[in-house]
Amino acid sequence: MKLNPLVSICIPTHNQNPTFLKKCIESAIQQTYKNIEIIINNNNTTNESLFYLKSLSEESGKIIKISTNESTVGMRESFEQAIQNATGDYLFILPSDDFIEKNAIEVLINALQQNPDSDCICGQWRYIDKEFKQLGEQNHIHYVNKERQIYDSLELKNNYYVFSLIRSDYIKNMDICLNKKVIYAFDIAFSNEVTLHGKVIVIDKIIANFQKYNTTRKVRDLDVIIDESEILYYFISKIFDDKNLKKTISKIKIAIIILNHIRKRVTTLTIISIKLAVTPKKLINTFIYLVKMSASSMNLLIKSWVQQLSFQ
Repeated sequence: MKLNPLVSICIPTHNQNPTFLKKCIESAIQQTYKNIEIIINNNNTTNESLFYLKSLSEESGKIIKISTNESTVGMRESFEQAIQNATGDYLFILPSDDFIEKNAIEVLINALQQNPDSDCICGQWRYIDKEFKQLGEQNHIHYVNKERQIYDSLELKNNYYVFSLIRSDYIKNMDICLNKKVIYAFDIAFSNEVTLHGKVIVIDKIIANFQKYNTTRKVRDLDVIIDESEILYYFISKIFDDKNLKKTISKIKIAIIILNHIRKRVTTLTIISIKLAVTPKKLINTFIYLVKMSASSMNLLIKSWVQQLSFQ
């Protein structure tokens, strides 16, 4: 690896709370590691944050590049545009309502120098409220082995590589959106993909602050459920293509995961319908889609069992 690699901090944003956005971008500008560029994709922002984005230029020797969409595109497209505009050797994806510690990139680079063949270096994060106060909660990322990580991710446990330094050529060639099927849950999809095909190093240092209560988020619960179903099906199919994973991850466990997914999501759908007053038609259509995806996962499981039966 290069002695002083260029790191692209990628920040996709759309109508973000201006206070959150400014805190986010300033945390990138103030990094102790100097060889960085800040890539912002302004996804047709129309609120007060637009004035701040227009005021940005080169600051403190940091290169700030802003691309602007004249019309709003989906979250996935904004995410992909920020990545494609980056020229760094490594990328760091920073959600526009979160912020990183001043030494975040430096800490990750130091870990990378000790593990130069890694595809992804991930740090820990803490939760904060809308006043940027610590909530006393910390998300502890761990990496035991490929099998355990996949299992945790399939159960949708909060063990994702959110705040990570990622090799640029690796993520640009990765099907992170699962053939454009995943719209919102990039963290889950990426974590599974890099676990299956890459080398991950997790360090036990807090490098970021995650905004837990952001009321400006527009992601709808129903859409996230669909994303999770897509991810569940995609990676279970990947497991069945990997003989080593099939041996170490019990098929019974996978069946339980699928059934729990259906049970939990049915409960969630019921709550959503009451809380958001979702139209019955949309709720029913989402439920049907969810069951179909889970049924497809079960079919994979059954097919795998049948193929191993011997009638001799």
